[in-house]
Amino acid sequence: MDFSELKARPYCKICSWMTADLKLKGRELYVFALLFERDASDAPDRERIDGAYIAEMCDVSVTEVFQIFNALERKGLLRVGLGADGISACYTVDRDGVMASVSGGDQADNE
Repeated sequence: MDFSELKARPYCKICSWMTADLKLKGRELYVFALLFERDASDAPDRERIDGAYIAEMCDVSVTEVFQIFNALERKGLLRVGLGADGISACYTVDRDGVMASVSGGDQADNE
């Protein structure tokens, strides 16, 4: 194996607030980081991120990826909608949910 082969393997970018504020770890962290990168970036390589890519990154089945999506949705970090085809599910980062978690909840809780 050479360095170019390493660069071709799946990767994700993890931000410190994902662990410190959202308390994510393990596969949930990797899945959220990948979806955040896909949804928050304009980088052309973000298009690589789909269910199969995430499954390979996390070394799990696509079924398990959707179980992780559902767990992140229950935490308020993802939302599910219809995909471009109008049939399939499309999970996206719930920006309001993330901001509420990062800021410690709504203002009533902080007073």
